[in-house]
Amino acid sequence: MALKTDLPAKNNQDPLLGSDKPNETDIKDEKAIKEIELIESDDALNDEKTEPTKITSINHKNWFLYKKFYIPAIAIFLLALIFIIPYTRYKILGLFLSEKYSITVIDSQSLQPVISANVSIDGKVYKTNTSGKAIIKAKVGNQNISISKQYYASYSHKIFVPISQKNTLRINLTATGRQVAILVTNKIDKQPVSGMIVSSSGSSQKTNISGIAFLVLPADKKIANGTISGTGYNNSKITIDVNSTGNHYLVLPSGSIYYLSNTSGLVDVVKANLDGSNQTTVLAGNISEGIYDTSLNPSSDWSYLALVANRNNSKPCLSIIQTSNDSSYIVDSTNGNYNIIGWDSNNTLVYTVQNNNLPAGSMGEYELKSYNSATNQTKVLYQSGSQTNSISTINEVFNSVNLMPNNSVVYSTAWVGNVAQFNDLLMNITSINDNGTGQKTLQQFSQSSYSPIITSHFYQANNLIFWLYPLSSSATNYYQYVNSQFSPLSSSSSIVSSIYTNPINYPESPSGTKVVYANNINGHSAVYTSDLNGNNPKQLGLYNNTYVPYSWYTGNYIIVNKSNNEFYIMSSTQPTIQQDLLKICNHL
Repeated sequence: MALKTDLPAKNNQDPLLGSDKPNETDIKDEKAIKEIELIESDDALNDEKTEPTKITSINHKNWFLYKKFYIPAIAIFLLALIFIIPYTRYKILGLFLSEKYSITVIDSQSLQPVISANVSIDGKVYKTNTSGKAIIKAKVGNQNISISKQYYASYSHKIFVPISQKNTLRINLTATGRQVAILVTNKIDKQPVSGMIVSSSGSSQKTNISGIAFLVLPADKKIANGTISGTGYNNSKITIDVNSTGNHYLVLPSGSIYYLSNTSGLVDVVKANLDGSNQTTVLAGNISEGIYDTSLNPSSDWSYLALVANRNNSKPCLSIIQTSNDSSYIVDSTNGNYNIIGWDSNNTLVYTVQNNNLPAGSMGEYELKSYNSATNQTKVLYQSGSQTNSISTINEVFNSVNLMPNNSVVYSTAWVGNVAQFNDLLMNITSINDNGTGQKTLQQFSQSSYSPIITSHFYQANNLIFWLYPLSSSATNYYQYVNSQFSPLSSSSSIVSSIYTNPINYPESPSGTKVVYANNINGHSAVYTSDLNGNNPKQLGLYNNTYVPYSWYTGNYIIVNKSNNEFYIMSSTQPTIQQDLLKICNHL
């Protein structure tokens, strides 16, 4: 029996070899597989294409960041490294940065500053000042410096100029010339003067606290001409003995004194140095002036002078001379008899004038006035009164006028004439400020009970004593005005007993804190200074009784008047014997 082989195989495939004709299912599977492979192949391809592109993009961006941040960082690092090393740091900074440096040059032997020494650095030359110091400006880092001065050995040195530090260097120079000691003292008080510049033969030095300057001069000279100059003193020409150890010179404080002189035959206003040298006529006199009706009164600081003279159509008038420029101008042209009371610390002049243009006994015949130099204004402080009845006329007059340290004026008035014909007449003691304010009646007295005279006298600069005489008694009534208070004073007081021996004049210092006065001691004039209350008195000298204080000249000197026609000047702090008083001039 034969086998049947024509039965169809499953899925139309040959059971052993398969079929060349695939079935539909196989075709779909194969197609799906290919699609999957194609997709995977495309993804792989895409991966291959994308990955290199992504890497390239990242490298480019990093390179940009590298240039932007890392290169500056490296540069900064390198610069920091350079600046950490001082040598390279100052080499670079020295190209554009400079700092100040102080150099003081001292004489190696005298240890005094060397003036006008040449300090050379960085192509520039500086000169030392009067303290031997030069402030240079040099590039930072190492610098070479050289110093030279006539009659001194040259000097070279290397310095280091750091950044932002106070740099100082002291250098000693060795003198090659001869050192000469110069002593400088004040011509008035004979005290050493420091800070004066002594110059000769191209060499200059400043005097020390002992008034000595060590000047280096050429050794081959015996005589050298020189000068001495300094603030507050007149310049002086000197001749130096190079081989001497006793070169001593006097210097005169600067300033001028003004006084009246008739050397020309007229009454001139003349000024001179404080030793009387260099006399110059400031205001020439005229033939109308007389010796006894011309006066000149300086303010306490000598800024202004009050001149009473016949200069206005041959009639008396009051002029002011301003010493800063020697200009003069009339401030009161009243044809009258002027009496200068004085200048106060405000540079205000207080004076009285009797008007000759008014009939005797007229209202306002006598006036108390002030002139303010700051405002150039004249003010009437008080005018005298006048009373008339059918029988007679009486008028008021000034008994006394006193200028007090507080810039007030204290004056007394009384009536003259046939006063018995008038009832209720009063004598007054009054105070008023120099500008016309603050008028105050201190005390009133019935004229019918007292003699018409009120006398006053200073006991101290701020203590003014008054006394008057009752008609009904031989006893004298005393009063004192001190510290703006007016009060009775016992006749047994020690003040009363010394009234007539006390000074009548207390010139006030320009500062308004001191006064100068003279007491009579055993026939001699003892000159003192004290405060306004008389405290801390200091005796400056005991002189012939013809010497009396005239005025201050600054706070350092006092001018005394001998026999009312000679001016001398002395120290206000150092005692001076009579032989050492420096004469200024003769005057009217």
